[in-house]
Amino acid sequence: MDKTELIQKAKLAEQAERYDDMAASMKEVTEQGAELSNEERNLLSVAYKNVVGARRSAWRVISSIEQKTEGSDKKLQMVKEYREKVESELREICNDVLGLLSKYLIANSTNPESKVFYLKMKGDYYRYLAEVAAGDDKKSTIENSQGAYQEAFDISKKEMQPTHPIRLGLALNFSVFYYEILNSPEQACALAKQAFDEAIAELDTLNEDSYKDSTLIMQLLRDNLTLWTSDNAADEGEESLSKVLSNYEVLSMSNVRRHSVRKRDLQPESQVEQMMSFTALNRNFKLYLTSKMDLFTEDFKAVVVDKNGREDVFEVQRNNFFTGHVVGEENSRVQAHIDDTDFMARIHTDEGEYIIEPLWRFTPSAANGQLLAYRSQDIRDVAHLRSPSVCGYVQAGGEELLPDKLKEGLAEDAGKEEHLHREARSRDVPDPTKNTCPLLVVADYRFFTHMGRGEESTTINYLIELIDRVDDIYRNTSWGNNMEGYGVQINQVIVNKEPTVPLAERGKHYNMQDSPDGKEVWDVKKLLEVGGVRGGARQEGREDLWPRVDGPLCLVRPRSP
Repeated sequence: MDKTELIQKAKLAEQAERYDDMAASMKEVTEQGAELSNEERNLLSVAYKNVVGARRSAWRVISSIEQKTEGSDKKLQMVKEYREKVESELREICNDVLGLLSKYLIANSTNPESKVFYLKMKGDYYRYLAEVAAGDDKKSTIENSQGAYQEAFDISKKEMQPTHPIRLGLALNFSVFYYEILNSPEQACALAKQAFDEAIAELDTLNEDSYKDSTLIMQLLRDNLTLWTSDNAADEGEESLSKVLSNYEVLSMSNVRRHSVRKRDLQPESQVEQMMSFTALNRNFKLYLTSKMDLFTEDFKAVVVDKNGREDVFEVQRNNFFTGHVVGEENSRVQAHIDDTDFMARIHTDEGEYIIEPLWRFTPSAANGQLLAYRSQDIRDVAHLRSPSVCGYVQAGGEELLPDKLKEGLAEDAGKEEHLHREARSRDVPDPTKNTCPLLVVADYRFFTHMGRGEESTTINYLIELIDRVDDIYRNTSWGNNMEGYGVQINQVIVNKEPTVPLAERGKHYNMQDSPDGKEVWDVKKLLEVGGVRGGARQEGREDLWPRVDGPLCLVRPRSP
C-alpha cells in the first residue's frame, strides 16, 4: 500500500475511533523513511496518544483496585496478573514509538519545530514508561525522559516564539514530569509560571491558526499552577473531607471533556445537547445531557435585591441546567449544571448515586475549577454535611406555624370541613394534568455571602440546583392512589445581597442583620409572621413582605456562621 492510501486509511480509522489501526497505518508511513509533513506528524501523534492513553487509564484503575483489594489470594492474584498484562501492552506501545523516534523521526528532522515536537514526544513516552517502571529501570527511564525534554526545551527557547503551541505544550508536559515523576512541585511551578508569563507578554505574536491551541494550553498551565500552589491548603482541606467522606476524589475541570451534540431539525433553539466524559472513583463516565427547560415556568425571572429593596433583574442561563443519563446504562439518570468555571452532577446508577460538586462548597481553600467526586453511600456523617443547609428550625405541626387568629378560624370550620371531606374522599381522583407546583425561592443575605461566595450567579445557580434536586426526588416518588410524577417548577428567584433595613414601624424583617430577640436562628413561625402569612392570611394592617407567586415559598438560609 502506498503512502497516500496509508494516510487515507489512518484518517478513516480516526473517524471510526479505531486508534490501533490508525497507529499501524502511520507506523508504516514512518517506516518508509521520508520526513513527515505537519499533517502526517499530527496523525502519528494523535494515533499513538489515544492508543497509549487507553492503557494508561486502564493501568491507573486496575492499580487502584489492586491496592484496595482484600480477601482471597486468588482474587488479588487475578487483579495483579491483569495489571501486569496492561503494563506489558503499555511498554510495547511506548517502545514502538521510541523506536520510530530514534530510527526515523528525530534523525530525519530538518527544521527546529519538528525536532522539538519529536524530542517532546520522546520525553512523553519515556515518562509513560517511568509511571510503571521500578528499581534501576525506573531510574534510567526517568533520566532518558528528562534528557529529551531538556534538549527540546533548549531548542524551543532559541528557535520558537513563547506563544507557539508546540513550545507551550512542551512546557506543560515538562512541568508535569517535574511534578509527578520527580516529585518536585517547586520546579514544576517555576517552569509552568515562566512559560505562562512569557506567553502572556507575547500575546500579540499569536496568529489565527494557532490561537485556539495556544490559549487552551495556557489555560492548562494556569490550572496546573493553581492546583499545585494550593497543595498546602489542600492538605488541610483533605483532612476535613476525610472526616466526612470515607472515599472521594478531587478532579479538575480540565479533566472533564465536553462537546455539544448537533441539534436535530425539530429541536427548539433553546434546547442544548451535551456529551460529557470523565474518570472518577475507578470508573469512566460518559453522560448524554439535554437542557432541562421545564425546570422553569414560562414567566420565570430572577432578581437581586439591595438593602433598600431595589431590584435588579438577573439573566439566568437556563440552558446550562441539564437532565440525562449515563450512556449504556438503562436505568441511570443524571441532573447537571455546567458553566465555564463549575460543574455539578448527580448521577443515579444501579451501583449507587455519584455526586460531583465544586470543591469550594466543602473547603474554602479550594482552587477554582477543582471538583469533588463522591458516592452518597460514602458519607460518614450526614449531619456534618449540613453546612449548605437551610436555617435552624423547631419541630412543629402545621397548625403551629399559623397565626392565632387564623387557627381560631380553622377550628370553627373544622366540623364543616370534616363532613365535606368525608363526602368528597370517595370521589377524589388525582388530576394528572395538575402535577407541578410553581415555587418562589428566596435567599437571604447570609446565603448569598456564605454559600454563594458573594456572587450573584453562583448564588442563583446554587439555588436552582437545590430545587432541581427536590423536583427529581418528587418526580421519582410514588405517593399511592396513582399519584406519581408530581414535582415543582421555579417561578421566581429572589436573592438578597445585603441585610435589609427594616422600616421603623415594623422593626423586623426576615432579611435583617441579626435574628430577633438575640436568638441564633429564627423560630420558623416567627420568621413567617415577620413577612406576613401569604395566601390571604396576612395580619391586619400589615403589608405582606413576601413577594406574591401562585405557589409555595421556599426560603433558604444558612446557619449562622
